[in-house]
This record gives sequence, structure tokens and C-alpha cells, in this order.
Amino acid sequence: ELSGTRYAVYTLTVEPDLWPMKRDRNLRIFQGQTVPQIVKTLLGEYQVNIEDRLTGSYRTWEYCVQYQESSFAFISRLMELEGIAYHFKHEADKH
Repeated sequence: ELSGTRYAVYTLTVEPDLWPMKRDRNLRIFQGQTVPQIVKTLLGEYQVNIEDRLTGSYRTWEYCVQYQESSFAFISRLMELEGIAYHFKHEADKH
């Protein structure tokens, strides 16, 4: 308070749509799917829209386990194993 005037401090955090995926922890099994299929399934659960530009073919995993890791860490690990990169596209009307 300064000279009878009150001030408030606010904090604003801006995060990508997939940020909530960093806060969960799951145990699940995916069978007979490719990494892109698994990634799309998980992103769909969080209603994250993606622009799919994949052109290669990817192996089908007989058995793939997410064990006590966040969905973000899980899909990041899988994409790294398959050599898939991603980036965030910033647009004026989609923040």
C-alpha cells in the first residue's frame, strides 16, 4: 500500500495445449500399434490438435508399456525412439 492506493500482483501462465499431459502418471499397455497411432490416441484424450506431416512408415509394436510416467514423457520417449521430431507452431489466433 502506497499513499492509500492498493496494488495487486497477478501471475499469468501460458502453456501449450499438451501441457496437462506433463502432470498425469499412467500405467497402460498398447498392443499392435505404431508410435504415431499411440501418440494420436493420447493426444486425442487431451483434445490436442496436431498437423500430421509424417511420411515414413513405422514398425508395429507388439507390446508397448507406459509405466508410471507422464503421457508427455511417454510420447516423447516413443517419438525419440522412432526418430520423430515435433515443434510448436505459434499463431496469433490460437494462443
